[in-house]
Amino acid sequence: MTETSIPKKLEAAEQSLADATEQRQQVLEKIKDMQKEVDNLVKRGAKRPREKLSDLDDRLKKLERERTIVSIPLKQEKEILWQMSRVEKLKKQVQEFETFDAEVKEKKAQVSNLREDLKKLGERVSELRTEVSMMKKANQLGCTVEELLGMKVDFPEDKLGMLIGKKGHNMKQLQEKGNVTIDVVRKEGALHIIGSLQSIDATAVTIDRVLAVEEQTIELPKPLVSFITSKGITVISEIRARNPDVDIEVSRTKDCRIKGVPDDILTAKHDLMSVEIVEEELRVTSYETAIVVGKQGATINDLVQRHQAAVEVSRDAGDGATEATIVIRGSVSSVKDAMEEIEDLLAQHKEETHNIPIDPLLKDLLLMNKGAGIQALQKLVNDGCRDILPGNVNVTIEQLTAKIKGKSIVMPKAMEIVSDELRLREASIVRLPIHPAAVPALIGKGGAGIKKIKEGNENVMVEVDRSAGQVVVGSYDKPEEAEKVVKELQAFLNDHKVKAVELNPQLFQAQFRLLLRSSYWKELNELVSVSRDDQLFLLQLRGSEENIEKASVILAKFLEENFQDEITVSANDIGVLLRGGKNSKIEQFAKAHEVRLNTDTGKLVVTATGKKENVEAAKKAINSYLHGGEGVKVVKIVIDDSSVGVIVGKGGSTKAAIETKFPGVSLSVLADQTVAIRGPELEVTNCHKHIVRLLTLPYMTEKEALDEQSLKMSKKSEFRGQLKSIPVQATFEESQVTLRGCRADVYHALALLKNAPGNVYENRVFLELSCFRTFDNASRGAHLARIQSATRTKISVDATTSSIILAGKKENVIAAKTQLFQFLEFLLASKFARESLPGRAQQLVGQPTQLGNLAEGSGAFMYVDRDIGCLVITSADSSSVKKAQELVREKFSSLDSTIYKLDLGVDAEWLVPKLIGKSGARIKALRKSLECSVEVDDSSVTLVSLDPEKLEKAKAALDAVVAEERSQCVVVELTEENMAAFLGHKGSLVKEFEKQHDVKAQATRKPRGQLRITGEAGAVAKAKDALEEWLRKRESPEASDNVVIFNFESAEGFLLRRLIGKNGNRINALRTRCMCQIEIDVEKRTLKISSEDEEKREAAKKIVEDLLEEERGQNVVLHLSQSDMPAFIGPKGSNVREFEKTHGVRVQVLKTDGGGLHINGDSDAVVKATSALEEWKARGTNSSSSNEASSSDGSSEGDEAPTISAPPDSNNGSSEPMVDAPRKNTKVYQMSGTHKPMKAPQKTDFPELSAPLKKEDAGANGKKVPPETSKPMHSWASIVQNPSKESTTCSSLEESSVANVGDGEVSVATLGSETPLIEETPVNE
Repeated sequence: MTETSIPKKLEAAEQSLADATEQRQQVLEKIKDMQKEVDNLVKRGAKRPREKLSDLDDRLKKLERERTIVSIPLKQEKEILWQMSRVEKLKKQVQEFETFDAEVKEKKAQVSNLREDLKKLGERVSELRTEVSMMKKANQLGCTVEELLGMKVDFPEDKLGMLIGKKGHNMKQLQEKGNVTIDVVRKEGALHIIGSLQSIDATAVTIDRVLAVEEQTIELPKPLVSFITSKGITVISEIRARNPDVDIEVSRTKDCRIKGVPDDILTAKHDLMSVEIVEEELRVTSYETAIVVGKQGATINDLVQRHQAAVEVSRDAGDGATEATIVIRGSVSSVKDAMEEIEDLLAQHKEETHNIPIDPLLKDLLLMNKGAGIQALQKLVNDGCRDILPGNVNVTIEQLTAKIKGKSIVMPKAMEIVSDELRLREASIVRLPIHPAAVPALIGKGGAGIKKIKEGNENVMVEVDRSAGQVVVGSYDKPEEAEKVVKELQAFLNDHKVKAVELNPQLFQAQFRLLLRSSYWKELNELVSVSRDDQLFLLQLRGSEENIEKASVILAKFLEENFQDEITVSANDIGVLLRGGKNSKIEQFAKAHEVRLNTDTGKLVVTATGKKENVEAAKKAINSYLHGGEGVKVVKIVIDDSSVGVIVGKGGSTKAAIETKFPGVSLSVLADQTVAIRGPELEVTNCHKHIVRLLTLPYMTEKEALDEQSLKMSKKSEFRGQLKSIPVQATFEESQVTLRGCRADVYHALALLKNAPGNVYENRVFLELSCFRTFDNASRGAHLARIQSATRTKISVDATTSSIILAGKKENVIAAKTQLFQFLEFLLASKFARESLPGRAQQLVGQPTQLGNLAEGSGAFMYVDRDIGCLVITSADSSSVKKAQELVREKFSSLDSTIYKLDLGVDAEWLVPKLIGKSGARIKALRKSLECSVEVDDSSVTLVSLDPEKLEKAKAALDAVVAEERSQCVVVELTEENMAAFLGHKGSLVKEFEKQHDVKAQATRKPRGQLRITGEAGAVAKAKDALEEWLRKRESPEASDNVVIFNFESAEGFLLRRLIGKNGNRINALRTRCMCQIEIDVEKRTLKISSEDEEKREAAKKIVEDLLEEERGQNVVLHLSQSDMPAFIGPKGSNVREFEKTHGVRVQVLKTDGGGLHINGDSDAVVKATSALEEWKARGTNSSSSNEASSSDGSSEGDEAPTISAPPDSNNGSSEPMVDAPRKNTKVYQMSGTHKPMKAPQKTDFPELSAPLKKEDAGANGKKVPPETSKPMHSWASIVQNPSKESTTCSSLEESSVANVGDGEVSVATLGSETPLIEETPVNE
């Protein structure tokens, strides 16, 4: 083949390869697009249905057959239709999925065909590439394709890396040198060499040499490894240079590896082991470590490279470590040189700090303009030390100290520069003296003055030191600006001289205010600026020297013409003088005596200003007015804060009315809780008594939020009755109450309202203010503490109402009050008294009118304390207290003839609401018609009248009203059982009774067991007779033809519970269906059907009989002996679960009905399971060694034997039927009655009555047992009733312990195939 023919064929082959590659790429793109369509289709598609289309068709046919083959209730038919519609929807979904699945499969088939085409094209491309490659190699090697030879050389895979070299360097060099191409075929473990015969032979020789290379591993000393692998150490590079044909790899984590010809390896080993090193350590601080390491390791790298000594820095472990260790390795000389250089380096970089104290003004100068001075100083120092060590001095200001911090090598020079500079700057500061009074003018409003001076001189410091009396000026680097500012300040100070004029300290403020209002003030301000010093009582005149002298003359003239004197008064007197505005007394006195009068409430003085003789006359007139004399009487009454409004009234209306009622009298309510009465002597005396009456009956409105307990208390009739005996108005709104009345009555009503269980009872004792203050001072001693400790009552005071607050349990509060009254009688003596009041007297004396009359007649303060039952009397005047006692005893000596109380007895509960009426309408009408006080509580009605004749008439009228009401209502007591029977389901029977007798019948909640019948008197009497006849028939049902009774055996208690159902749903449904009264007595085991309608009664009887027959067919109770029960249950219920699974029934171990096994399921399965169990019992009894006869109850014989297999680990793993070991005194019990097979339960048209037994109806009290664990067969489950709990406990006991179990009942429940509900807990001894 010619040289020109190869390129042409190569070009044709490359074109074919390109075409095949392009076709392959197109097919690949089609596959990707098609796969993407499949993926999108799958994402949008529905999930694969769980059910098949054929299964859904079968379900539809089954549901349709169930719906049409028999008659079923409408509810059940609706349920089936709903299920059918749901199946139709599922069927539609399945059909849609099958269509979608077919489309997906078709797409996937297309993708599969394209992949086959792609595979063929790939093979074609591979062939063409091989052909092109051969042509290229021939062209590259300068020969024809025919001359190309190939040689296969076996080559170990572990040598390939050595042959190829790093990044293919060795392989590339070998191919270029030998003029061949070498392909590595790893699968064959060989090299394919292509080229001419001569070049292939030469290359093979080279490859043979590579195959002779071997690798050895040697272990070097750790210090040597650490040294030669350190950064910057060139030892290993030098050894590699001396041994170029050897590959040496050294790592700190692995042994040293050497590759090469054995002779070369030996030489390299010798070179490595000839390296000799030493090691030294140096302890340094963290700071010194940073010096040695340098910035980004520059210093330590330089040390390593220059001395060829490895330097390692190892910091101490721990968060707070501050030291490190420097290790130096290398030759002796290199280690010595490196250590010396490190020590010199540390010595040069040792830091020092020096302090220089500075003046505060110098500090401010350095720190002004964001520290420009200190920055300039630091630059100056570093520039001066640059030739020694550049950039290592730091200058800072801390408090009044300049701190210079730097390396020790530069510190002497730095200290010299800083000291010189600080002395120079301190000498440049200028201090100008200034009077403190001129400082505000210099600073100006809002600092405007000082800002103006600094304007344009930002580099100048100007500070005013008021305490030192100087202005400081300085600049760090602008002396010419500082000089300019000094000149401006000197000019200002010349125009602001100050002279001080001293005034009378006592009248300083008043005289200055007077000066401000006079014409002299304007004259002074035209000449000078006037200010005052309140501490030194000085007036300061500021201006030029000439103007200050003129102003001094004007000020002296003002002081001479304005004489002042002070009149000492009380705080209350000031209020009296000022009250009235322009018509006040102070204005009248000023006008009469031609003076100016000013009051000072802080100093309690009145300042008179004017001519001296006028001032003295005004002072005498004011003293005369304030302290009385010359036919004027002044009486003062001390009151508490809450009583001020009582005297003043809204907008002062009460005060104005009093002053109108008593001519010439002036009332003043003073700030110290005092009412001053001024005027003619007689009018003042009468006015005093009237005010005492008002203070005794302070009317108030109190709103109080109620908590839950108080809210309940407010609804109790007991509280309502107590509230009626107190003269207050109570309005209840949701969780809030509003009380209106006299203060003591309101607080007492509030205390009763809050006296709910768990709440604290809180009430008060009220005193006249002067007496209260006496008590308040005395209560700080031990008396009050003893009362609190003895009665366990908290006692505090309320100054705003002059009252003592007692809080605790109600009985403790009453005891504390008793002791407190005794203490008050001792403390206040004749100023305090109490008069005992019986319950009836409290209602009369406690009326506001009566209390007001007593207070006005005696002049003493009083109120009724309803906790103790007494009238509390207190006054600052002991004669008033004595007079009040006499009035009380005289007025109420014949109290018994004024009250009549009617006890309502057991009828009170319904009679009281009748007497009160809707919204209290009837009680209001009674009060109006009877013309006396009528009070109704929970159990009685009380009439109160001071007129005996009116009281007798009211008594007769009340008796008539009560007798009429009692004829229209009767109460019959019923037992709980009779009450339920009478009312019927949802009140159906009692409604019929009401309709028949035209009455209303209602069962009372409190007390329970009472039926109240109301209506017309005649109808009520007939209804009562009918009810009593009904009760008589219930007591002897046998005598009645309207009753059907079913009696049950003791073992059939489960039937009654089944008939009742969960929450009584089955029995209620049965009553509704039969329209009869059906009662179940579980204790007596009876079911009673009552109805006067014979047809309904018989129909109900038939339904009950059918239900019982159905239930008896599906439920059987068997009794096992105490020893047989554990054997039947098995370890953790394993046997009983196997029994349930074998016979298709559910077994429940009963705690009630005398104990036993309750078997439930299909009737046929129940019969078979029962026969199997009884045969197992009989077999266990017959195998007994004692050969005792079976129980007199007998057991069925000939029945099919039950299959009860032992657990896998018992009886050596055999599956033979388990036979219990012989036991003594074994008894087998059988349920009374026959166990004949029953017909299968039929569907009823009343689903509630045929509902299957649910877990809730099972009556099981046990808990679910943990999963069964492997235990030997001789460990039996022993189940013992715990008498202290409803649930039972069980434990695993040895076989010998079974006989010791008592006769307690067993409680194990199994539901379906669930694990027996047995809780493994220790057995109670």
